[in-house]
Amino acid sequence: MRLRFIISSLCCAALLVACQPEPLALKLNEPPPKLVIASQAAPGQVLVVTVSKSFSALEYNEQEVDEEDSTNVDNTQEINALLNQFLVSNALVTVTFDGRTETLTQVEKGIYASLNINQNPGTEYELRVIDQASGLEVTSRATFLERARFESVEARRKEEVGTELVEVTYAFEDEPGPNWYVLTFYSEDPEEPEFTSLQYQTGRTEVVLIADNGGNEGIISGTEKLYQWEQDSMAVSVSNISQEYYNYLQQWKKRNNSPGDLLSEPVTLPTNIRNGYGFFTTHYPDVRVLSLK
Repeated sequence: MRLRFIISSLCCAALLVACQPEPLALKLNEPPPKLVIASQAAPGQVLVVTVSKSFSALEYNEQEVDEEDSTNVDNTQEINALLNQFLVSNALVTVTFDGRTETLTQVEKGIYASLNINQNPGTEYELRVIDQASGLEVTSRATFLERARFESVEARRKEEVGTELVEVTYAFEDEPGPNWYVLTFYSEDPEEPEFTSLQYQTGRTEVVLIADNGGNEGIISGTEKLYQWEQDSMAVSVSNISQEYYNYLQQWKKRNNSPGDLLSEPVTLPTNIRNGYGFFTTHYPDVRVLSLK
């Protein structure tokens, strides 16, 4: 169940959504497609890598849609069709570490995994992905960090000024020196309990970033208030991440929280993928699944 939560959240994070403007009488050159990478380590020497291709709003606007049926196609079906088109099948995905190379197995379209990736803090891992259909190739490197571990985590429903919310209180171990952490709160859609990469995940996800200057004496604690959380359970994870990935997630949150394309500041996401987009990271989350009462 925990691994399914992690993979589900990963695919949500890797999902790229493009705007679809009204057609204009302009001829624009579309940027060449590139591979988009996301990754996640998990318990049991597991490493999961998702591989998709970038696309433009113009490209999506030109897709063939049956005009008679288009009014009956909801947002979920559109996202599923988009995901199905741009996830990459039959790629060669390898990770090199400690002088050996491990080839990941495709477990579903666009999702590759291995159960043999030793998780050694301080070790550098090199990712290489080749899309054998298009010839696109990307590489990246990441260093495995010490794992953050929860000391405690609890969640309870509360009512505050007439508003229902879930209050999550947590405490986790803090490594010496400056560190960067990501807290993730997520749940699955109760109407779609079985995970598949081609489902549009309608569950809830909240991300909290924590930058630490090293003055917490070994423990970081706090409380997060999550409003309008209707599900009866949630998964909470904490990960020790690199400063570069922290910066990536900061920009990702800024882009996703913008009020609209015309009003928002343009946000370019940083990447550590050579010749591609996304981010390769080997961080290892500590995950707790909580029931809400």
